[in-house]
Amino acid sequence: MPSPGVTVRIVALAGALIGALPLDGQSLELTATVADRVFSEGEPIYAIFRVTNLGADTAWITPFKVLTHAVGTSLARIGDDTQVPQRLVFEDIVTAPGWHGDPLPPGATRYATIDLQYLWGESGPLSTTLFCRNLRPGVYRFRAWFIATPVTDPGVPPVRLEAPPVVFTVRSRTGAEEARYREIVALSGMAWDKSKRPGFIARLRDVVTNRLAGDSLDSFAPLLITSGIDVARGIGLPIDRETAGAVTALQIRIARAQRSRPSGAVVGMALGSALGDSAVFDLMRDLDGSLAGAVLKDTAHHRRGGKP
Repeated sequence: MPSPGVTVRIVALAGALIGALPLDGQSLELTATVADRVFSEGEPIYAIFRVTNLGADTAWITPFKVLTHAVGTSLARIGDDTQVPQRLVFEDIVTAPGWHGDPLPPGATRYATIDLQYLWGESGPLSTTLFCRNLRPGVYRFRAWFIATPVTDPGVPPVRLEAPPVVFTVRSRTGAEEARYREIVALSGMAWDKSKRPGFIARLRDVVTNRLAGDSLDSFAPLLITSGIDVARGIGLPIDRETAGAVTALQIRIARAQRSRPSGAVVGMALGSALGDSAVFDLMRDLDGSLAGAVLKDTAHHRRGGKP
């Protein structure tokens, strides 16, 4: 379970990719997107990053992961241009001799996702359980860049891509939103209350199910069914087969309902990493042509080492 301070992950990449062509930054495009332009305070803000090969040749790029040194991000409040406090989380990349990058074929897109409050904001009621920090009401500017050149030859100048900045507003919660937010805060507190902890998973499932029944685009549901289950594992709650199946069913329900939104892409990425090949192929057909389907396909493809 991530700590509230510094988190380090190490990713090992194997395989020798020989004969890679020099990377042309003009053939690559980086974009960053959030679902809306206005969010209520405390609402998760999911971002989707895309790097697309617009050229005619395969590009060999740095692993496209938000928490690595290659993908940089910043968030600032517009007006005073104050940088928002950021939690330090990063992954380190270990490569095998002869590795020259990840292949990105012509016309292909690689995806990455994140909940912005996982990294940015001040400590709040959901910081330690759902890893969702608090962004105060205001107008924000989000920037992202990608050092696309694999660090394999110190003589090759780096190719840096920059996405157009994203501007969004966080407003105060309405009375109805406040009540629904307090429901999430109460659920979060169950994880740390030893007398209530045994009922955390059942309550989590109920809350997600009820929120989806009321609004299939509920923005908290993806966060709850991903981070919430990670928390359950981290505090030692058993995840039996029935629970795991119910969680997967809720994730698939969210991916279908929110298929065109970054939140659906977040769940699609989780499913692409967790489901077996047969289940992934079935869901890919169901989500074909959608953002969530594209992310699911890319994640599953990359998980299998690029094999079809």
